Amino acid sequence: MTASSPRRLFAMLVLLMAIPVARAQVYKCPTAGGGATYQDKPCAGAPKAAPYIAATAVPAPTDPAAAIASADTMLTRMDLRELAEARRKNEQAWAQWQSEAVALKHTLEAERYRANADQQTKLAELELRLEVLKHAGQAIANELRRRCPKGVVRSGEELSCRSQ
Repeated sequence: MTASSPRRLFAMLVLLMAIPVARAQVYKCPTAGGGATYQDKPCAGAPKAAPYIAATAVPAPTDPAAAIASADTMLTRMDLRELAEARRKNEQAWAQWQSEAVALKHTLEAERYRANADQQTKLAELELRLEVLKHAGQAIANELRRRCPKGVVRSGEELSCRSQ
């Protein structure tokens, strides 16, 4: 870079600042026939007409409401994905619970059957003992009748034959 380069740069900046900024606004005004005219001054008879901005010249600013709606849609899609995932997990948990419930039901039925079978076995044993005791009691009574034809006298825990 030469010594004159900073001077040239400074001179160009001064010249650029001296150039007036050309900024023209264009207004779109309706005509009586339904058309439109474009002019550099506000439309006659229209209070505070807004300048017309061609869509091709300047991109339209982002509409906050549209941005919010788009964000809501995106969040809704995310929520729907999360809800779908939660539903899938819930269905898996439900299926797991059902299989565990069925297994528990089968276990409980088996335990009831086993307990019932055990109770039936104990009941049968008790009935058999009772039958044995009945037969033993009858055998003892028959033996007492044979030995003591006149009857038996009980004194405390002892039994004796009547002597009369």
